[in-house]
Amino acid sequence: MANVLLTWLVPAIWDSLLPHGLEDVGGFEGWPGLLWRGVLISRGRQGAVRGTIAVVCVLSFILGYRSRAIRILVWILALGVILLNAGILYVTLHTSLNVNAASIGLEL
Repeated sequence: MANVLLTWLVPAIWDSLLPHGLEDVGGFEGWPGLLWRGVLISRGRQGAVRGTIAVVCVLSFILGYRSRAIRILVWILALGVILLNAGILYVTLHTSLNVNAASIGLEL
């Protein structure tokens, strides 16, 4: 899901919701800037990203099936991935709201 968010959803949302589209993204700092660098990396190295996801999925299944301790670790990492996806959505929407509010003179 994070791959879809980074390669498709974040650029589409920022392109449509920011006042000047993706031209505004170049000046982002902090979490929005880090998110945009993640977008650029995931779009530029799509094969490596998909390969890494596939390897992690297969290893998680095999190791989780054999060892109960690893299974717990896999569940904790799955929770981390869910929180990462939620964070990506939060930063995307929060940044869009703040930039739009600032463009009309509101301070949030």
